[in-house]
Amino acid sequence: MLTGGLLLSLLSASLPTASRGFVPPSGAACDGVYNIPTPTAGRRAAPPLRSTVDGELAIPADEGPAATIVGLVKPETAESPTGAATSADALRLGGQYRRTTLLDGVSADSLVNSLVLLSAVTLVAGRFLSVDLGLTRGWTPLEVAERVPLDNWRGYNEILTAAPVQTKALTSASVYTIGDIIAQTRQGSGMGDLDRPRIVRSMIAGLVGHGPMSHLWYRWSEAFFDKVVHLPHAWWDFVPKVCADQLVFGPLWNNTFILLIGFMQLNSPGMIWDEMRRTTVPLLLSGLKLWPFVHIVTYGVIPVENRLLWVDAVEIVWVTILASVANEGGEGEEGQRLNQEDVDDVR
Repeated sequence: MLTGGLLLSLLSASLPTASRGFVPPSGAACDGVYNIPTPTAGRRAAPPLRSTVDGELAIPADEGPAATIVGLVKPETAESPTGAATSADALRLGGQYRRTTLLDGVSADSLVNSLVLLSAVTLVAGRFLSVDLGLTRGWTPLEVAERVPLDNWRGYNEILTAAPVQTKALTSASVYTIGDIIAQTRQGSGMGDLDRPRIVRSMIAGLVGHGPMSHLWYRWSEAFFDKVVHLPHAWWDFVPKVCADQLVFGPLWNNTFILLIGFMQLNSPGMIWDEMRRTTVPLLLSGLKLWPFVHIVTYGVIPVENRLLWVDAVEIVWVTILASVANEGGEGEEGQRLNQEDVDDVR
């Protein structure tokens, strides 16, 4: 019956006023509610139609568990059955908005995002737990808990040795995807409000930018201090490496990230350059709150080939900190708030 009522409403909206069987009340050309005659017995009444300032018709959401659509309306004119604006949970479609619900309180976006995340988690968990598949017969739970992480670590290092650049690129892509999801949720986005294009942009930046660049930097840095500077292997040898990382690689990667994001957003070169100039110093100063301490471990303890994995793990914490600060209204040194997408995944 719900479908029949909606089809009746849509068909009536497409016919001339004289053939609809109702006449709008006087003075209701812009924002009045049209009255529809009572349907025949046994047929559910169609929901009232509310016109917008552009002459479009908004169909209020049904209160039943199978509500499906709420028409195409402008965000400023969309209203729920209770009169509250619904543009916050709407989909952008060519300058207009459409809100789609499949069940009470569950939007199509929420369902899609949940299924994608659940599939990814299931795939990763399945690969992690099946590393010793066929070998665990007779193992105790304690033996499984000890062997599975170690064998996964061994497998990762074997792949890292065979294909270092590709492995590091995929590692950074995964971490930047997770980091952006965390950042958006920390900013108050629900599962149905996640910006999927933004997540994809962060993933691509990690894949083609951070992973390959970090691979080259850590190898070049180690070779430079060993073969050019002839830095002695002492307990303090991490200090100049940390300084070089913060003053050279940190700003280089931050601006590369902003360049990649701006390029994917189709921003003009002038806009990208202005964003780089505006954020370079604030991001450098923000990074000093965390990264010098992290890099004591990076350059003092972690082997060269595993440094990216360690740094990427800390990136998730860093993204959470940045998102929290931005959510509290933190501003840069120039008194300008940083563009959130530009700083969520930089270091």
